[in-house]
Amino acid sequence: MATSGPEERKGEEPIDELVEEAREENPDPTTRREAYELELMEEGRSDEGAEVAVDDEAEREEERGERR
Repeated sequence: MATSGPEERKGEEPIDELVEEAREENPDPTTRREAYELELMEEGRSDEGAEVAVDDEAEREEERGERR
């Protein structure tokens, strides 16, 4: 999971907190990813979270080295 870096702007939530919110509020993996990406887009931070795994299956693939 990505951690907040030097590009994080004052007053914005760290990427990992946005991921957690998306997981809690959206049971469907597709909806979860869309909600997460929409939040980033609204904050003008789309590039920051592009590689973050939001759903559990994506995390498992990443751990196994299967993610493209």
